[in-house]
Amino acid sequence: MTRASVLHVDEFAVTGSSPVFGRRALLVLLSAFAISMPAVAATPVGVFESIDANGVVVGWAQDPDAPSTAIAVHIYMNAPAGQGGIFVAATVAGYTRQDVGAHGFRYPIAPIGRDGLPHAFYVYGIDTDGQPGHNVLLSGSPINATLASTRVFISNGTMTVGLEPRCGGTVVSIVVSGSENLVNNGDCTGKQVQIGLYDGAAMYDGCAGCTGTWGWDPVQGGDRFGFGSPVTSSAVTATSAYTLTRPYQWNPSDKGGAPGQPVASDTTLEHWVTFVDGRPNVAKVHIKITHVGTDRHVLASQEIPAVYVNIGYDTLVAYIGTAPWSNATTTNFAITPSGNVATSERWEAFVNQNNFGLAVYMPSQHPWFTATRLVGSTGEFGQAANYFKPHVPIELGPNVVFEGDYYVLAGDLSTMRTAIYGLHADDGLPDLVGPYGNLDAPSNGQTVGGTIGVVGWAIDDTAVSAVHVYVDGVDKGPATYGTPRPDIPAAWPNASANAGFAYTLNTTSLADGPHVLEARATDLSGHSVTLLTQVAIIVNNGHVPCGSEPIVSNTTPVRAQHVIELRACIDGARAAHGLPA
Repeated sequence: MTRASVLHVDEFAVTGSSPVFGRRALLVLLSAFAISMPAVAATPVGVFESIDANGVVVGWAQDPDAPSTAIAVHIYMNAPAGQGGIFVAATVAGYTRQDVGAHGFRYPIAPIGRDGLPHAFYVYGIDTDGQPGHNVLLSGSPINATLASTRVFISNGTMTVGLEPRCGGTVVSIVVSGSENLVNNGDCTGKQVQIGLYDGAAMYDGCAGCTGTWGWDPVQGGDRFGFGSPVTSSAVTATSAYTLTRPYQWNPSDKGGAPGQPVASDTTLEHWVTFVDGRPNVAKVHIKITHVGTDRHVLASQEIPAVYVNIGYDTLVAYIGTAPWSNATTTNFAITPSGNVATSERWEAFVNQNNFGLAVYMPSQHPWFTATRLVGSTGEFGQAANYFKPHVPIELGPNVVFEGDYYVLAGDLSTMRTAIYGLHADDGLPDLVGPYGNLDAPSNGQTVGGTIGVVGWAIDDTAVSAVHVYVDGVDKGPATYGTPRPDIPAAWPNASANAGFAYTLNTTSLADGPHVLEARATDLSGHSVTLLTQVAIIVNNGHVPCGSEPIVSNTTPVRAQHVIELRACIDGARAAHGLPA
């Protein structure tokens, strides 16, 4: 049986009057052929059914060779793929429907197709065998639609800022003095300039959730399947914009949702955008993050904000030295660096060959940032983009609220830096976030006994004032802070080489069995955070816990082990209170 024969069967299946009939007819026919003919690969089947009033592409798709797999679906615009068609987006046919099971798809058209002009849209089912020639244009393609932009704009006459209420109120456009838009809009939910939150104890894969391993991650824009976080309240004037949204979880599939079925997070985000008087190339963004959940999300470097800039603005610039606010020479990175980069003045920028571009100043961040470059098609709506985020470590416990400001600037690099110096002179560097660091030893799950060392490190944007060690939530006292850790400035440039801490824990004061170790660091402003990582240990000293030794009387034999254990308890108690043993 040749592939042409299979293609003929596919064509028959996807042109039936009912998608259920077509899908079932294909399976029946393939089963009949399989009785007397060698097995061959089948290509995907499905139907592109409609584009609804909200610009959502609707249909279903399945690969008969992998009937339980949610296959990929690709959307093109204006022409078929390979014939001049423009790639719009990729999604997954994993939405559950009564008629086709978990093979439906729903995907809101990306920004590239929302310009108020008529476009033809083509949808392809992607074969699970990975062979491009086996991908199939779904029945029903193309469908024509004209979708108006939903963006709103504010302007001070020099700078214009665009926001997308369809996707959580993200900043989607920065234009200054008639320039092109500097912000990348490869999709509506994951790019632009926006807020994303993480949990330091969660697992995240290296492909934005493609493997299904993606922990807690409320994203202002929306989820990985294109559904924008809903704006529940807004107020827009000519020069200001306010939005309130309940961010969606980036990956709904492991949180009770699915492709096309977004999941609301346990946070709310309020977002005010205004201009700064006397500084025409500066927009101020005030944010208020409220964790409405009762759980705790462990300390993590948050995307406050995540910044995606178009390709062409490829030179990364920051001041990485140790003499901030002195107009000292900045450093240019021709390619994005790996690891943490120092930013002593708390700003970073992407500029073009004429030193024109976009910068973000986050006065309350720690003095580091990370950056990378995404590859793919270029242009404002392309998948390629330059990315950076300031290092803003926050933990979100029950009902925690975080408020702060960041500034988006556009224009010539020297003009932007001058404006940043003015903002710094006006407001200084507010200390809004606590320390960051890690509990390194003992290791998680380790069995311990006797006296052990508890060690780790902590850094801060000002200074760490104290580190305390906790066992099962009980404060065991201060650790010694300031021990040598030459590895820390290697990973965090300009950080102190004496950022370590050490504590001696007498485990004989603990009952044998499992316990949880934590370290909490406090800065000069009183911000206190639990450092990474919470460590589970198993104590095994082979004795009963202090306070429950057998009572010794004149009629009870005194065993040497009782005396040893009693002395260890007394010594442990004295040490916990700073007294000599």
